[in-house]
Amino acid sequence: MKRRLVLLGTAALLSGCASLSVAPAGGARLWSGRLGLQVQGDPPQQWHALFELQGSGQTGELQLLSPVGHLLARLSWDERQAVLERNSERHTAPTVQDLMQRLTRTAVPVQALFDWLEGRAM
Repeated sequence: MKRRLVLLGTAALLSGCASLSVAPAGGARLWSGRLGLQVQGDPPQQWHALFELQGSGQTGELQLLSPVGHLLARLSWDERQAVLERNSERHTAPTVQDLMQRLTRTAVPVQALFDWLEGRAM
């Protein structure tokens, strides 16, 4: 399954391939797959990673992994704060949007990721 999303308000293109699994204990949804992000800017940016995403726009976790499974970054959030762990650094912010901007250098609406993966119109 391949889907593309142009994020309004930014010149970014997110594409990817994902599969969904449901954890038996809590029924939490877990998506995993690969994604690519292209940002039209000066200079243009492009990167690809494997990902694991669980939760919702209100509380969840996103892990970005290298092609061989090495953890590149972990972003977790809830209603109180968001935490970004990358390399040996740890950053906190009031919202996941703040840290997503720090991670990707563009505005990527996290709720839109869940909508995209669940096939909901945005």
